[in-house]
Amino acid sequence: MNKGALVRHRAMEALLAVQQHEAGSQQAVRAALMGKPPLEGRDAGLLTEFVYGVLRRQRALDRWIGGCCDRGLGSLEERALLALRVGCYQLAELTRVPDYAALDATTTAAGIFAGERKKGFVHGVLRNLARSQPWQTQPTADMPRWITRRIEMLAETAEVDADSLRLAFGGEAPLHIHTLDQAAVDSLFADGVELAPVGGVPSLWTTTGGAFFASKAFLGRRALPQDAGSAAIVHWLG
Repeated sequence: MNKGALVRHRAMEALLAVQQHEAGSQQAVRAALMGKPPLEGRDAGLLTEFVYGVLRRQRALDRWIGGCCDRGLGSLEERALLALRVGCYQLAELTRVPDYAALDATTTAAGIFAGERKKGFVHGVLRNLARSQPWQTQPTADMPRWITRRIEMLAETAEVDADSLRLAFGGEAPLHIHTLDQAAVDSLFADGVELAPVGGVPSLWTTTGGAFFASKAFLGRRALPQDAGSAAIVHWLG
């Protein structure tokens, strides 16, 4: 199995563990990264993107996949659906990877994860998705109605545009990283990682992602992803 298929297969295994309540998302990602061989750098970043991205966009992904299945989602086996979610997420969200490469790697991983008899089915559905691209014409908002109602109430209270606020809640969170010292910051800059400080929280930065996961500071665990809210709580509470 080539590296691209390995990353996708590990992502599918992690999503299965989360879905079957065997692990939380962080625990599942950690286990997937520490498998043999361990995944590092860009591969680690891609696996993390797959797992959290699929969990975040699951409602929209299932809507798009269901539209390309004659019998709907109810007819799909669990592993086949998880493989399709990974493939659909890549086609819709990770546009820097050519469709043919995404299809090949995901189909190879699906054959191992869901079984060879499902490999052709997964490939066919993904080809239909790549051709029809439903994410171009269908809304991507995938939050339950009760959440959107609360967002609308918040928008009214804060006197901001409800549509913009809803898109912000449904969008991808920025990548925040915590650095241990100035040497880690200098190392990140030397590796071409673009950093912007987060006001009010020392040693916390925002970055764009790709270059960070291949940097010496990340691989040496001197700079790690950390949500801004988590970092702020530690700082404010001392």
